[in-house]
Amino acid sequence: MLNPAPSTVKMLVAIISIIGLASCGDEDKTSAGVDWLKANQEVPVNSGWKIGEVTATGKGKMEIIVDLYSATAASKLKSLSAMDKGEVARLVCPIRGTEFWEIVGTKATVVVKLTSLGSTEVTAICRR
Repeated sequence: MLNPAPSTVKMLVAIISIIGLASCGDEDKTSAGVDWLKANQEVPVNSGWKIGEVTATGKGKMEIIVDLYSATAASKLKSLSAMDKGEVARLVCPIRGTEFWEIVGTKATVVVKLTSLGSTEVTAICRR
């Protein structure tokens, strides 16, 4: 049976610990980002929208569900081109340079889903 040198064992333990700590830090950033969004995220005034769920969907990945409760708002959205729908959805994105991006970092991904009557009308990824 082979016995690894004590220095090799120490190095392996150190590498595993560093990897574990790095992944915990990313998860904490994601949770903090979700908490920030829940506390601070707003939709355009008089838009007929309301923030639904804000959830972490993975490490460094978050999702904002927005409900278009106004039939007029849903109808207007459906009449737009796909590109314009994406731009409308991005109105919900956290603004660049806000505390949110400082918390989660520039590699975080935020997806906005505009929904109407339980159906997703458009999905957009926030630009950083």
